Amino acid sequence: VLDNDKPYISSNIPVLYCLAKVIPIVSKKWLKDSSSKKTLLNLENYIIKDSSANTKYKVSIVQIYRTYYQTGGCNIFQGY
Repeated sequence: VLDNDKPYISSNIPVLYCLAKVIPIVSKKWLKDSSSKKTLLNLENYIIKDSSANTKYKVSIVQIYRTYYQTGGCNIFQGY
């Protein structure tokens, strides 16, 4: 959970760790909404979207998470 409501992801160690381990970085709103509904809500709607990073690096963090989890994780060496 990212402890701010800024529309971008900072480059601090915990954030970089989460990105490297493909751990979704969600807003505090996910905690609040999950608590109020008494269930863990789908993370995808709460992932921090960093449009400046998407443009700069030509990558979508949301798409990385979606692809990673749809394929069952990192399959970089699959078939070798």
